[in-house]
Formats: sequence, structure tokens, C-alpha cells
Amino acid sequence: MLVVALSPVGAQAQNEQNGNGDSPQTGRVDCRNAALRAVDQSGGQLLSVRTSGDQCVVTILVPGSGDNARPRKKTVQISR
Repeated sequence: MLVVALSPVGAQAQNEQNGNGDSPQTGRVDCRNAALRAVDQSGGQLLSVRTSGDQCVVTILVPGSGDNARPRKKTVQISR
């Protein structure tokens, strides 16, 4: 008997998307890559991600600039 366990990476590979970022099963917009890019570019922490039509709305907590500056919340809309 052969037992195969899928890691989260293996499961992700089975659920690959088509080239335009839409889920092939539902046609819904996948905002995962857009959120990761926005967090990488801002250097902040991801607070939330939601869809609005064909756009991804990503909210990030961005570190403040300067000494003792408070972090600020930044919301960006990314077209798909």
C-alpha cells in the first residue's frame, strides 16, 4: 500500500491557477500575489486583503519614518 502525504506546497501545486490570476474553478480573482508584492514594496505588515470587482484591496501597516514615528495604515487598490 502506498500512502502519499501532501505538504501545503504540494497542495498548492495541485491548485495552480491559470496565467491571469483567476481561479480556474470559480473565475474569482486571487489577490495573494498582489498582496505579497504590496507588502514587499512597502516593507510593512499585511493587515487585510479583499476583492472589489476585479481589483484587490490590500491594507498594510507601514512603519513610521523617523525616530519614534507611529506606524500608519496604508490601503492600496491593485487592478488584476
